Amino acid sequence: MGSVQRRKSLAHLSNLKQERNESIKKYLVRFGKEVAQIEDTSDVAVIAAFTNGLQSRGNARANRFRGRYNHYTPLTGDQEEILSVVEDKGLAKHPRQQSANARRDTTKYCRFHKDHGHETLKCFQLRDHIESLIRDGHLKDFALKGDKHGGRQDSR
Repeated sequence: MGSVQRRKSLAHLSNLKQERNESIKKYLVRFGKEVAQIEDTSDVAVIAAFTNGLQSRGNARANRFRGRYNHYTPLTGDQEEILSVVEDKGLAKHPRQQSANARRDTTKYCRFHKDHGHETLKCFQLRDHIESLIRDGHLKDFALKGDKHGGRQDSR
């Protein structure tokens, strides 16, 4: 008696999901192999199952620019002022310069990056660097008194 290969139903496709670090191309190949094992398929149902299984990428750009901490210590000064102190103390770890990008806003300059594109006051990497220095005890004077943060590490 040979083994009988059971065909999968269209409902099986709704259980297929793109893995966290799986490229769309790899997901498409894997999905295609599953579709090949289903007899009666409708293009509309297959497309719906495929798109429902895709990882949400809608916030990818927004998440890229979010800070690495879930909670930031309220500060007594602004980031520009604190950057000056950090530089004076020799604690500044300036990021390496980005490659040239014609779309950068040349009217905005970031002292932390030493480059154009955004303002120092809105620099997420500087905000993370300042938070890290506060949590390491280097900038306690800039932490607003009464903050209950207590140096918890809550990187995302």
